[in-house]
Amino acid sequence: ELGLPCFASALITAFVTEQQPFIFAEPGDIWIDIRLSTPNRTYVLARRESGVAFSEEKLELHADKMRTKFLQNLNEGELLTSVDEVLGTPNAGETISYVTIEYGLDCNATELGTIIEMVTILYKNEKVSKSDIEAAMADIFRHGSMFGPDHPHMECFGKIFSAFYYINVLDVNWLC
Repeated sequence: ELGLPCFASALITAFVTEQQPFIFAEPGDIWIDIRLSTPNRTYVLARRESGVAFSEEKLELHADKMRTKFLQNLNEGELLTSVDEVLGTPNAGETISYVTIEYGLDCNATELGTIIEMVTILYKNEKVSKSDIEAAMADIFRHGSMFGPDHPHMECFGKIFSAFYYINVLDVNWLC
């Protein structure tokens, strides 16, 4: 890892190899793949200091838009690309999890299944972490506990908890 500023990448690649290297981006990073030997080696050439950070309001709007698009077209690739746009924002995973799961408390059964699928996709693709989902669920549970056990939100919360229990994100100890 060289830790150089992003603008230095073109200058350095001109001296490192005769062939143009394959450069690709990850959230907040620029990576370079140079054929120096077999097998190919990948090096981090430059790292952005903070990535693109969204305000809390913009992040929540982006999360709403992501959810709406996913509910309409179920396009996993588009979902993953969309979440990559905001991963430079602190607590992005937790905010996306919270906004998405909270919506699931008020939707119909079909949408609830899709909401659970969406968060599961984000988790399995390491776009949101176990701790992001735990924190979002804890916030929702704290706010929802005032409704009482017969409130419809609690039934949805139970279904969401069950789904995350099944993929080992939450467990019974988490409830304690």
